Amino acid sequence: MFKVLLLNIVILLSAKIFCQAADKNIDINVKCNNRPLYEVLEYIRMNNEINFIYNDGAIDSLKVTCDINNLSLQKALDKLFRNVDLSYKIFDKTNYVIYNKSKPVPFKKYKAVIVKENVTETNTAVDIIKPKIISNIKPVYPYEAIKNRIEGNVGVKLFITAEGDISRALVTKSSGSAILDSAAIDYVRKLKFIPAQVNGKDQNIWMNMLFKYYIENQFEEIHK
Repeated sequence: MFKVLLLNIVILLSAKIFCQAADKNIDINVKCNNRPLYEVLEYIRMNNEINFIYNDGAIDSLKVTCDINNLSLQKALDKLFRNVDLSYKIFDKTNYVIYNKSKPVPFKKYKAVIVKENVTETNTAVDIIKPKIISNIKPVYPYEAIKNRIEGNVGVKLFITAEGDISRALVTKSSGSAILDSAAIDYVRKLKFIPAQVNGKDQNIWMNMLFKYYIENQFEEIHK
């Protein structure tokens, strides 16, 4: 009876250790006993809302053995990579690029930018001041698109009211990827504008925007 009780306590404690990382406000706790590194990184990613970006060949065959107890994410990664030829660089607090320390590596920058915007009014007899974005947000490159190396341009048409809000948004040019198209639409729906002015008065207006999602390759020696 005592052995059964003791076993149940051990199981409960183990479950607590592995579930703690699910709270992003709690430090990393994970046990690795000759465990594939990619599995450990995936476990950390799923429970901490961050992205790991790496070449599969860099970690495919690597296994790690260590106990991580109440460490910050960066200290946990330092411990994981202590005995392997890997390090990392942080971008935007949520994207961690993992690379081999011993040689220069292809270093990728993932960018989502607005490359063009214009109003659709073609009447040259009216004096138009186009709307201006006042929202302090930037387009987001979706993780699934980064993971699968998906690039593309998305054309979006949006209806901006005289109050500067978005009442309609639709894709006019698809990137060929539903992930990128949805990301562009989700972004514009969150925007707030100084409304357009037509002959000095705030006016409803249609506006076109073109988004570019692309991966910029550079060869660079990276040092922490």
